[in-house]
Amino acid sequence: MTVRFEGALPEGLPAALTNRGRMEFLVMSDSHGLVEAVEAVVQRHPGVRGIHCGDVVAPVDRPPFAELLIVAGNQDRGAGLPAHRLLRWEGEAILVTHGHRFDVQADLLRLRLFAEAQGARIVFYGHTHVPGWTVDGGVLLLNPGSLARPRGYPHPTYAVVRLHRSEAGVEVEISYYDLAGRKQEGLSGRTVLSGTRPTGGASH
Repeated sequence: MTVRFEGALPEGLPAALTNRGRMEFLVMSDSHGLVEAVEAVVQRHPGVRGIHCGDVVAPVDRPPFAELLIVAGNQDRGAGLPAHRLLRWEGEAILVTHGHRFDVQADLLRLRLFAEAQGARIVFYGHTHVPGWTVDGGVLLLNPGSLARPRGYPHPTYAVVRLHRSEAGVEVEISYYDLAGRKQEGLSGRTVLSGTRPTGGASH
């Protein structure tokens, strides 16, 4: 299982997104060939770092996908995408993966253990098409749901994740939206990742 590591997040990002210990991500997954829907979501959140957790099933070298950081889903064979990406922000590692390699449809244990081994305590993943997030063993595991084929929820969804470094730790604000841009209050929420970061063996 190959892990591809990315450089520091501030590179190439608008300065406003990385000032004063703050960061914002637009997280989506499982669009399964939809292009206009992804384009609408990206245009709705200009300047926000876009992440796609796989199963794009569309040319990734063209807009709007060329603007996104993407990992390979189980249906993205031959797209030349990495299985995982590890991002760095404010000393935090953020793991992005599709999830099928970790059997996330059964449980999140393997994914959490892999994240801990990489020193990550924030994980964005897809594959199940079920939106939701949890904090398990100090690791935030977030699935934005599917833009094309939602399961366990009546609407296609995506998420905007805002991070803020404070004395308490990393404050996380999670906002889920449907394709029309309406906030899904029942899915959204806040949490704080406090304490020490995992000490995994990931390196550049």
